[in-house]
Amino acid sequence: MAKSSIDVNGMNDIFKKIEKMGREAISLKQEATKKAAEHTEKELKQEAKKLDDHYFTKENLYYGTLEENIRFEPSDNEEGQIVHTHQAYWSQFLEFGTVKMSAQPFMEKTFHNEKKKMQDIIEEELKKGLGL
Repeated sequence: MAKSSIDVNGMNDIFKKIEKMGREAISLKQEATKKAAEHTEKELKQEAKKLDDHYFTKENLYYGTLEENIRFEPSDNEEGQIVHTHQAYWSQFLEFGTVKMSAQPFMEKTFHNEKKKMQDIIEEELKKGLGL
């Protein structure tokens, strides 16, 4: 499955300055990115709800709906959060399309539309944590 990430321009400099503060700064950075990921998760779930067919199928029974499968978790390298579709294997078919089905890119569109809001959330949380 394809992976994508969003580079928040200008934030890397702030993150580097914060890292000089030590372990406390790392938890501050993680909390800020967690808030942004929670916002993104909420927006993705709204988009996924539009794509769910809401039919009772064995896939929905076993795996859950696309909306239920969208979640976030901390990345392994403490650099941010990962928002993914968990067991909803069909999300890649919706996002990229198939030979017989055109793409319905809900994740890329949502990330693009919410990029500024995510930057604002991270900036706000960092300022709050630093007392600025």
